[in-house]
Amino acid sequence: MKRKLLTALLAVAILALLPATALADDIFADGNGTENDPYIIETVEQLEAFRDSVNDGNTYAGEYIELVAGETYDLSMLDEDWTPIGTYSAPFSGHFDGKGATITGLNMTKTD
Repeated sequence: MKRKLLTALLAVAILALLPATALADDIFADGNGTENDPYIIETVEQLEAFRDSVNDGNTYAGEYIELVAGETYDLSMLDEDWTPIGTYSAPFSGHFDGKGATITGLNMTKTD
């Protein structure tokens, strides 16, 4: 009985890790989130997906995220104002390196 319970708990623990891995694969161009192999954001769409992931509660605590050095991320292509990455109730807690990339076309509307 103990062995079956342990096996079931192990299976649940492994399954719990799968969505985070799948999510990272859907958001980032490359990387595994470590200091030596950070997640890489190559496109505006990936930057949006990263923002949405953080704002949905994924803090990325202890993980590393980078933009592409020298890349320009033009947010004017979006049909809406930019929503900041992270909120008071859903903060970003990882390591973010812009690598000297440029973000253009950033528009935000102040809300109360």
